[in-house]
Amino acid sequence: MTDSPPVSTVATADRHTSTVCFCFRKSLADLRADYTTYGSLARMQDATRVGMQCGGCRALLHHHFGETPVEISDLSHDDQRGATVCVKPGNRVMKCFIASSSLLESRAFSSNAVPLQLGECDSSMTAEFTLYNHLGKPIMTRRQPLATGETFSFDTAMERLPRPFYGMIAYRLERKNYGASRLNVAWHSGDSMTSTHENFSTGRPDVVLPVPVDDVFLNGPNDIYLAVQNPHSKPREIVFRLFQLSGGNIYEDLAPTVAGVPPKDGALEFRRVLPPLGTDWIHASREFYTPALKLLKGPLALRIYTPGVDIHQAPSTYFFLHHREQNIWSSNHL
Repeated sequence: MTDSPPVSTVATADRHTSTVCFCFRKSLADLRADYTTYGSLARMQDATRVGMQCGGCRALLHHHFGETPVEISDLSHDDQRGATVCVKPGNRVMKCFIASSSLLESRAFSSNAVPLQLGECDSSMTAEFTLYNHLGKPIMTRRQPLATGETFSFDTAMERLPRPFYGMIAYRLERKNYGASRLNVAWHSGDSMTSTHENFSTGRPDVVLPVPVDDVFLNGPNDIYLAVQNPHSKPREIVFRLFQLSGGNIYEDLAPTVAGVPPKDGALEFRRVLPPLGTDWIHASREFYTPALKLLKGPLALRIYTPGVDIHQAPSTYFFLHHREQNIWSSNHL
């Protein structure tokens, strides 16, 4: 029997490969290599653009490199922006989960505006979007002209889709970069609306949903749903690992389990395979937590990972919480 690596070793390895800048998909190891190449944080930012998009990683950059990051709006360090914001022609695609059923409808939207700090720019273009069903098959494609400052929108409630429909919308920009455009989807039920941000064509290879679930939670008014999408051209297997918060090691791989036999390491796995451009809508409370709590003592948490891939190959996961009695939805993009 092979001994498991020390927890400290696993944690250290995970810390170095964890993503710091999600806008440009840079891990701590990537950034340290870039810093060695460029010699300072300012020159590294100028070359790689880390910390220059949403700014959410600036505190981490300061912590790891001990230098103050360049301000996002400091154009003296960003002379490329005005020249590169609207380079045309091109082919940029953003993808997001979309649903149309008795539970939820979806409204996709994207602004074609140009922020003032990016200078004057003609961002007019022909926008194109395609809907893919859960098997990754295209069922609808449309094109429309979009002027500078105009907003694209598409609402499943206004369409005659084969319901229930759980799939993906791919929105194509006719230029070489995203500029200020982002695709967003708001899911609405008639009583509530929830939204999160689109994350291009990359995903998270290993995330944990830190929601403790036990029998009390399952018997309450809230249900957990998961939407997973594979924005890539190859199939992807996703592993859903439920583990005991009291002592389960989330980074240890599991041996095969036997149905009806409590696992020895306090964890249980479920696996799904997504086809290229495919999706899956999962009632996690019923499909994962209910059978797991018959074998494991709660509370349980959930780890979602795709073995052997990085952020450029991993699927995307959306977390939904539904209050059944009030029909209120909330969501997050993991």
